[in-house]
Amino acid sequence: MGKKSVVVENNSKEICRLYDLGHSRREIKRKFGVSDSPIERILHNSGKTLRNYSQANRIKKREAVEKVIPMVDDGATMVKIEEETKLSEWLIRKIITEDGRLTKRKEQRIKQKEKIPQILSLFDQGYSLRNIYYKVRCDYYFIQKALDKFRPKKRRKVFQDIMLTQEEKAIILGSLLGDACIYDGTKSKKTANVRWTYVNKEYAEFLLQKLKRISNYRKPTKRLQDNGYRGNGTYWHFETRALCSLKELDNLVKKKDKKTGKLRKTVTLEWLHRLTPFSLAVWYMDDGTKLPGGTIYICTQSFSYFEHKIIQNYFQKKWKIKTHIYQAPSDKPYYKLKIDVNSIDYFFDLIKPYVVDSMKYKLLQKVPVLICSWCGGKFKPLRSIWGSKIQGKNVNCGNPKCMHLSRLYLDYKHREIKRKLAPLTSQEWMEAREEKIECPFCREKNITKFHFQRFYGDYPLACDKRECKALADKYRLYKYQQKENVLNVKDWLEHRKIIENLKCSICGQFFKGSFNKLPDKRKKNIFCYRKECLHTQRLYIDYCYRYRENSLELDSWLLKREEKVLYPFKI
Repeated sequence: MGKKSVVVENNSKEICRLYDLGHSRREIKRKFGVSDSPIERILHNSGKTLRNYSQANRIKKREAVEKVIPMVDDGATMVKIEEETKLSEWLIRKIITEDGRLTKRKEQRIKQKEKIPQILSLFDQGYSLRNIYYKVRCDYYFIQKALDKFRPKKRRKVFQDIMLTQEEKAIILGSLLGDACIYDGTKSKKTANVRWTYVNKEYAEFLLQKLKRISNYRKPTKRLQDNGYRGNGTYWHFETRALCSLKELDNLVKKKDKKTGKLRKTVTLEWLHRLTPFSLAVWYMDDGTKLPGGTIYICTQSFSYFEHKIIQNYFQKKWKIKTHIYQAPSDKPYYKLKIDVNSIDYFFDLIKPYVVDSMKYKLLQKVPVLICSWCGGKFKPLRSIWGSKIQGKNVNCGNPKCMHLSRLYLDYKHREIKRKLAPLTSQEWMEAREEKIECPFCREKNITKFHFQRFYGDYPLACDKRECKALADKYRLYKYQQKENVLNVKDWLEHRKIIENLKCSICGQFFKGSFNKLPDKRKKNIFCYRKECLHTQRLYIDYCYRYRENSLELDSWLLKREEKVLYPFKI
């Protein structure tokens, strides 16, 4: 016996069982991989009558009806029934039809036949196959077959044009400056359609709701993108119908490029003058960016420098909004439009009523009216200063006096913190600063408490008079030179006063001197301010330096000098 016959003999019981269930000899042969003769021999020996393929299907059918019908009632698909029952598709369909039931495919065909009048009416109105498919939502091949049956194969294309409203034009013209694209709707180039692609779903739904009259989309379609300038992720797409009215906007927006010879979006004054505040809002929601420091850009890299100049002049003349052209740091000359800081509030007031809630993160907070902490006046700060510098408790209006006071207070505050003391508030500091203190030089109460703390440090307090400031400088110099046994200001001023009429040791005349002219242990002689006396004083000092211990007194030196004994010292 061969190997295959041994396999059949060992599985004889299994072969008989499968044959009783309705399996044909061909199916059993394929399962065990043997020929017909050993299987027929086993069936003949076991007393089984041989049957053909149709007789086997009848046996299967009786056993399968109990399994198939409940699964059809539960809504199982044909594939699922085939996998679980392991019956052929032909047999399953036969069981379902004999039971008086319909398959899902037949139900779909019946529903599609009911939509034929709607398909024909849309075709007569001028809808294309794609637009009819989006409206009716049935098989694309069925629509084509129905039109071939009930209408001629070469259909005449009828364009039912729709006149655009002002709001629809504003949205389309504004979005074409941003992320929207416009294409030819047909090969004849008599129509055009506009397409949008956005990452923000709510914004896409908002625009589609506004343009639903000229679009066949009920909601934006979700698409995946693996590469490109948008990066990986999902985005939302919708488009309008192909209309002749959109072709007018296409001719307005696109101009022939001189370099390439192709049509491309080109900014012109005719295009810009048809924009409305709603158009500007759509443009900003598409391409506007907000930086953390409060800078606002509109990304317009696809336009040339000359086109940026046209946009800049348009904003200045039409809306009184000042802008700047910013060149991005890259190899290619890309440009952006930067809105001036002083024009941001007016620009946002213009577009804020039209901005969607999901796009309000691009808006900046409005700068409030503040009260100056020093003069009490109301003022509106610049946005660049408001964003970073003056959000604290103490603000100044920009007046030089208020700025000077704020600097003095900050210095006082830092000084007190270094000393580990609690500084006064700005109001308490202002009240304490108004208290008048007596000037030690002129004895008048005309200086404030914190007046000289910033500029003079260890200087004595002095008023704004020039004489008092000069005395304060001299006292500080005296204090620095003396170092030990330093007099206070009052004693130093008393010694500086003129005590008596001093007598010059050379000419014998009396003159008014000061504390510095009084003789001390080193100074026995007093000299006045005359030129002759000062010259004589220098000669005498030179003489004393040369002869030192052998030098004469001033009186004897003067007598010998008159007698011309001291020749080297002759005038």
